[in-house]
Amino acid sequence: MLILTPRPAEGSKKRSVSSTAVYSARYSGNRPREALAKYGEGWIAITARMERGNGDLIDAPSNHFLMPTRNCSGHAPTKRLRACAEDQDFAAMIPCKIHFCYGFQGPEAPFYYAHYLAVKSAGQVNRPEEISISIAHEPKGEWWNETRKIANVITVDPPAEIFGRPLRHFAHQADVFRLRKLLSEGGIYLDIDTLCLKPFHDLLHHKMVMARQSAKYGLCNAVMLAEPQSRFLNAWLHRYRTFRAEGRDHYWDEHSVRVPRRLSRRFWLWRHITILPHYTFFPVAWNDPQGIFVRDDITPFERSYCVHLWETDSMDFLRDLTPEKIARGSSAYCRLARQFA
Repeated sequence: MLILTPRPAEGSKKRSVSSTAVYSARYSGNRPREALAKYGEGWIAITARMERGNGDLIDAPSNHFLMPTRNCSGHAPTKRLRACAEDQDFAAMIPCKIHFCYGFQGPEAPFYYAHYLAVKSAGQVNRPEEISISIAHEPKGEWWNETRKIANVITVDPPAEIFGRPLRHFAHQADVFRLRKLLSEGGIYLDIDTLCLKPFHDLLHHKMVMARQSAKYGLCNAVMLAEPQSRFLNAWLHRYRTFRAEGRDHYWDEHSVRVPRRLSRRFWLWRHITILPHYTFFPVAWNDPQGIFVRDDITPFERSYCVHLWETDSMDFLRDLTPEKIARGSSAYCRLARQFA
C-alpha cells in the first residue's frame, strides 16, 4: 500500500490523510520495493505496523512502503494500519562483489573478446571490492590472459546433482552454482555475456534484486543481486527438489526463470525481493538477440544497468568481435562497448 500524505503549510496544523491519498500497490503489479527502484530519487521507505487486538504494534508482513520525500507527514487513516515516515539513508545489504562463472561446458569452450568486455565493464563501471570468476575448465587465449589480470580466478567442480536429482546440462549446473555462490557470499552475479552500463550501487540496499526476462515473462537469473543468506534465494534453492529438466526440453527454464517468478508472488517472500522492469537488465529481447548488433539506436539502453546478450543465439556475432571492429562499428553494441575497448 502506497500512502501519499501532503505536507501541511508552515504554521498550519497537521492535516489528516484522506482516503484518496491511500493507494494499493500490492495488486497493481508494482510491489512497494519495486516502486522504490522505479521512482528512484524523491521517494523514501516508511515502516508500516499493524495493530493487534491488545493494542500492541507489530511489523506488518508488507512492511516496506514508499512515500515521496517531499510532502511526507501524517498518519494512515486506516483502522488497523499506522504508518510513519522518516528520511533515512539505506544501509547496503548487498556487498559490492561481482561473480562470474565459466567453463562448465568443457575444456573446449573458447573465451572471446566479448567475454573479456563483460568482466572489464563490470569492474570499470561498478568499482567493486572484488571480481571473481569461477571456472571448471580454464580456457586459453589472449583475452583470457587479459581477464586474469582483472579478476580473481577460482577453480571449482560443477554440481552434478541437487537433492538427488541429476544436473545433466552444464547450464543447469551453472544455475545451481550461482544460487549457492550468492547464498554463501552475497553480491552481484553476472553472466559472462553481459555488458555493464551504469553502476548497481543504488540497488545495494535491497535484500535481493532481479528483473523480468521480458515484459510478460518470468524472472531471469542471468543478472542477480542478493545479500548473503538471502531468504528468497534459500527458498528458491529448495524448490530444486522438484527439478526435472533433462536438457533443452519443456522444463529448460522452469527453475531458472519460472520458479522465481512464482516464488515472488508468495506472501511470505515477496517483500524479500525487488523486481525491476525487463529493460533494466534485459533491454535486448531473448527472441531478438541479434538486434543490438545490427541496429544503431542506443536510446533503448538509457535506463539499463546492463545488457544481457543471450550468447546461445547471438554467438555468430560475439565470436567475431575484435577491438578494431568495435572501434569502427556503428551498431548499438559497438557504440556501448567502445568506452571499454
